Amino acid sequence: MWNVRKSDDGEFGSASGAGQGPKRRTTVWIWTERLLLASGLALLAVYGAGRIESILGSRAAREKFAALNSYTATASRNDGDWIHPSQEFDHAGT
Repeated sequence: MWNVRKSDDGEFGSASGAGQGPKRRTTVWIWTERLLLASGLALLAVYGAGRIESILGSRAAREKFAALNSYTATASRNDGDWIHPSQEFDHAGT
């Protein structure tokens, strides 16, 4: 079974003295901090990529909308009648 003893400084360890010392705890803490930092940077990169994609998508949609409005405005000036974008193409063939 396990032989556990408490040292003079209040730390628990094995009876042979080969337990987790302050050096091992410091190393574990450093690796934990590194892991959390890497995870945070990865999440920040994903968020940044999402924001960039959102901005670019919004710009493309605005440009498409502006092009559609300028096309319909030009077509309506030429015909003398205003054309709704849904009426541009006669799908029924009439």
